[in-house]
Amino acid sequence: MRISSLLACVALLAPVVACGGATFTGGPSGGDDGGTGTGTGSGTGTGTGQGSGPGTCNLLQIIPPILTVVNASTGAPICDATLVSGDGGTALLSPCSASQGCSGTCQYTVNQEGSYGTPFTVTVTAPTYGAAVTPELTTETCGCEGACASAQQATVKLQPYISPPAMPTCPTSEPSSGDSCTAPSTVTCEYGTNPEPDCNDLWQCVAGHWSMSNPGACPPQATCPSTEPTGTNSTCTANQQTCPFADATCVCTSDPGGLPREGGPYWDCIPITAGCPGTRPDLGTPCSASDTLDCDYGQCSGGVGLTCQDGTWQLGEFGCPA
Repeated sequence: MRISSLLACVALLAPVVACGGATFTGGPSGGDDGGTGTGTGSGTGTGTGQGSGPGTCNLLQIIPPILTVVNASTGAPICDATLVSGDGGTALLSPCSASQGCSGTCQYTVNQEGSYGTPFTVTVTAPTYGAAVTPELTTETCGCEGACASAQQATVKLQPYISPPAMPTCPTSEPSSGDSCTAPSTVTCEYGTNPEPDCNDLWQCVAGHWSMSNPGACPPQATCPSTEPTGTNSTCTANQQTCPFADATCVCTSDPGGLPREGGPYWDCIPITAGCPGTRPDLGTPCSASDTLDCDYGQCSGGVGLTCQDGTWQLGEFGCPA
């Protein structure tokens, strides 16, 4: 038989539709003295193939969710939304383009590291709006086989931020007892020039009428130094005297918080907190800090601490060092 034809067929590694067979004919061998035999063989093979598509195959394609941010009151799109935080991993809020499947106005893609296939949420906000948590978002993934899923579409609604009404301020001039008022009873209004609030007249609005809660009855304060005392051993004579300077409040004291010091009293100067007025403002006067602001005017050395809250300066206590 033709062994070479059979080996040639087995050796083909390319796709083959059919590999040709072989037939053999002949009589039995004639014996030891000889014999004759004949054989014929034939084989054919054909293979065809064709393909179409992109030249490359992305092994893993990430399809982030598409987020629309709107005004909760009007439904108008919000085009300057920003990310506040994600519920895990590193999140990113990015403007979405038409090439990413966005057809609406002011849409965003949301990517959060490590969340592929796992639902997650993010918190977003925008200027003049409150923050809001999105619905559960899912990042889709797909490989080379099958059609990729469409990006998830989600919407989050932001409530317009409404500034709280301004708290009524204290009268410019000191009121008289019994005058009508509208300020909350928690607001204290101060009138006087002494650095210590208890040495000035203090008023509160009680049941719709002004009432003096503290009449200022302190003796006149000693004259403050013309320049800020320096050093830790700068002595002074008027114990508990408080003096304001441009960048510090100095208190004459033998007990500057903690253990008393021998040989005093000494000047204890407390630097002005960033964002606070250099000179202590009167209680009840307006302030404009966006959040609660604590200002230390020597509260741990015999002075006071003030807090800007709800639009007015009020007495505050925020801890002293051990």
